[in-house]
Amino acid sequence: MPKLGISYRTLQSYVKKGCIKPVLETGKWRFGEDVEKLMGIVRKRKVVLYAGVSSRKDELAKQVKYLEENVKDHEQVITDVGPSLNVKRRGFLN
Repeated sequence: MPKLGISYRTLQSYVKKGCIKPVLETGKWRFGEDVEKLMGIVRKRKVVLYAGVSSRKDELAKQVKYLEENVKDHEQVITDVGPSLNVKRRGFLN
């Protein structure tokens, strides 16, 4: 596993010890988040809050306040006033 800087034997050893769990695909081992955790690779997920109301904008402000108070580590708040969640609607993500 040259990309990770460890040998194939080391990887086999980790599997035998139960440190990581491979997924067998088409006769080959595949590894996911277990290897990243083992190697100290941290991938931060982006958290986006969504608040939407059909018509009452005062309710929208309450929703946003509630979300921001309860979800501290977020990067963006998307608000929407409309009949229902429709990500294809013009201007939704712009």
